[in-house]
Amino acid sequence: MVYTVTFNPALDYIIKIENFEIGKINRSNQEIILPGGKGINVSIVLNSLGIETTTLGFIAGFTGNKIKEEIEKYNIKTDFVKLKNSNSRINVKIAKNSNTEETAINCTGPIIDKDNVEILFQKLEKINPATYIGKGKIEEIKLILDEVNIEKKNSNIKNDMIKSYLQKTKDIILNTPIEQLIEENKVKKKNAFLNYNFELRIDSNKNVNIFKDKCSYEFPYYNYNRNKPFGDYKEKKLSTFELSLKDKCRNKYYLNNFNCCKIGNNIFIEDCGFSYKFIFETDIIGVKAKGDNLKYYSNENRISQFEEVHDWCSKNITQNGFYFIHYILIDGELVCRTLDLNKTQKKNLKQYLKIGLLYKLNNYINN
Repeated sequence: MVYTVTFNPALDYIIKIENFEIGKINRSNQEIILPGGKGINVSIVLNSLGIETTTLGFIAGFTGNKIKEEIEKYNIKTDFVKLKNSNSRINVKIAKNSNTEETAINCTGPIIDKDNVEILFQKLEKINPATYIGKGKIEEIKLILDEVNIEKKNSNIKNDMIKSYLQKTKDIILNTPIEQLIEENKVKKKNAFLNYNFELRIDSNKNVNIFKDKCSYEFPYYNYNRNKPFGDYKEKKLSTFELSLKDKCRNKYYLNNFNCCKIGNNIFIEDCGFSYKFIFETDIIGVKAKGDNLKYYSNENRISQFEEVHDWCSKNITQNGFYFIHYILIDGELVCRTLDLNKTQKKNLKQYLKIGLLYKLNNYINN
C-alpha cells in the first residue's frame, strides 16, 4: 500500500476551443473534468501499474465531493479530511484543439485550520506499514503461499539438511584415524548440534529458492573444522538493489505461520530455521568367529542395539578369526565396518579391549 497526500486538490476543468478570443463569447468543442493535484496524479499512475494506493488530503464542498468521486472511478481508495467551509478549488484549462497552447487559471483553495491539520496527522499516525494491508493483497499472498506449498518446501529443506549433516557426522567419524577413535571412545555417547536459519524467495514464476542462509554445526570431536563449508545450501544473495529494497521493506505480514514481505512480484519468507540434535554412539569391539559361533568383546558390558550389531556380524563375517568391528549408532541408524589394521593398531586395540575381554557378550543376545 502506497499513501499519497494532496493538501490542495482541485477539479481540473479542461475546455477545448478552436479559436479562443479574449473579450468575446467563445464556444467550446469539448469539456473534460479530472481530479488534479500532484499526490493524486501519483496515485493514478501507481494504480495503472497495479500498485494499491490510498490518497489523503483536504476536500471541501460540492467540488470536494466531485474530486473524491472522480478519484474513486479509478478504484483508488480515498481518506480525505472533509472541511466544513468553502469549496475545493477548480482549475480552468483552456486549450486549442491542436493542443499546442494552453491557458490555465488556477484558483485558490479553502482555508485549512489547525484542527483539520491535526485530524490529517492523526490519520497518518494510524498508518502502520508493518500491518496495514488491503484484504485483497493478503489473500493474494496467501494464495501464492498455498499454491507453492510453502510449508512442505520448508519441511523438505529441513529434512534435506538433517540428512546431509547426518551423513557428514558419519563421514567425520569414519575418516578419523584409529588411534584418535580409541581416545575419543572413552566417552561413548556424544551429541552434535545443527542450527540452520534461512530465508526464501518466491519469484514471479512461483519458483521457491533459498537466497540467504546461515548454518551452525557444533561437533567438538575428532578435530572437526567447523569453518569448513559443507552442504548444498550455499548463500544465494540478491542483487544490491533487490536486497536494499527487501531490507527496507516495512510491509511484513504473518501468514501461514511465516513472516512475509512482498516487493514487486517477489515474496520473501523470513525467519525460517530449525535446531536439531544428533545423538550418536560409536565404539570398537572385538569379535571372535569360530564356525557359526561369534563371541563379542567390548570395553563395556553393554552395546546399544546389540541385536543389530550381531545381525551385521553374522552376515559379514564368514571366516574364522578375530576381527575388530567399528560401529556407529546415530539417530537409531547403525553403521558397521571391519577395520583393516596394522600390527601396532591391533596391539593398541587389544590393550583397549583388555578389560573388555572379561565381558564376553555372546550370551547377551539371549538376555
